[in-house]
Amino acid sequence: SARSIHSMRRGRRFCSTAATSRLVSKIGRPTSALSTERSLDFLRAKGLDAEDLLLVSTLVKTNAGVESIDVSGNGFGAGGAESLVAIVRSSPQLSKLDASQNNLRASAALLAEAAAHGSLRSLAMSANAIGASACTASVEALAAAAGVGLA
Repeated sequence: SARSIHSMRRGRRFCSTAATSRLVSKIGRPTSALSTERSLDFLRAKGLDAEDLLLVSTLVKTNAGVESIDVSGNGFGAGGAESLVAIVRSSPQLSKLDASQNNLRASAALLAEAAAHGSLRSLAMSANAIGASACTASVEALAAAAGVGLA
């Protein structure tokens, strides 16, 4: 809901237990896993939407040891991409991100730019309906960063 998203953006503890319960139901794990586990590949194809990704990003920001995240196959769109950018920027150990099949479109360029300035070594963004200009911007951002591979 808009209210729970607003509360999360202001940095407050999650006032919406419904949003948290919905996320736990989708991922099949307690939310504490998002702030403690090194691999968050269990987020793949869970039907996560942009609101779910906002909650995920808030929790993952406290996980300094996360190394791998697979959110492929969720279809959350551009709204979820903003949350992924926040995760990339706040995760110093993150080396692998799979954001394939999420309908990122032009927002893929923002994710690639954030990846170029972070610790990522592998960024997968296939099947995202990325247009020509976003594709060019993504490749240019990643080409400027040594060692980042685009899959």
